[in-house]
Amino acid sequence: MRFHRILIAVDGSRPAEAAADTGLDLARDLDAQVAFVFVVEPPVPFAVETGVPVETLTADGRRFAKALLVEVQRRAETRLRGKPVEMIVEGRPAQMIVEAAIGWKADLIVVGSHGRGGFKRLALGSIAELVMRHAPCPVLVVRSPEDAPPPVP
Repeated sequence: MRFHRILIAVDGSRPAEAAADTGLDLARDLDAQVAFVFVVEPPVPFAVETGVPVETLTADGRRFAKALLVEVQRRAETRLRGKPVEMIVEGRPAQMIVEAAIGWKADLIVVGSHGRGGFKRLALGSIAELVMRHAPCPVLVVRSPEDAPPPVP
């Protein structure tokens, strides 16, 4: 299998940074095109009850996304020949990552994972797992070194 188009999901977290680095290195080694996707999540109900307008919360999310994409573009410039595509979308992260992969015709999706298990995973959900279940292509899940489990004895 050959990967020509690699979609990398970014959100500013340590696992997403590790995924970006891994995806960029892979793209360089394979001479593949790259697209970064940042998903601005809709405000949760308790955030709306703070009195801050939904539009303000969404605009703040878009500003953060743009600043983050500037940073990952800088990192990409040192590793890639072509300029990556940037996408900022709004919605549920797993669904929007899969839709971005379909729309951009990605051959591979690279996502970060905190590696939560048990109750934390049930309570918080796993974006990486949902992406793997619904993706139209292979998914590479990357943990940051800080989130990796201890070695098996």
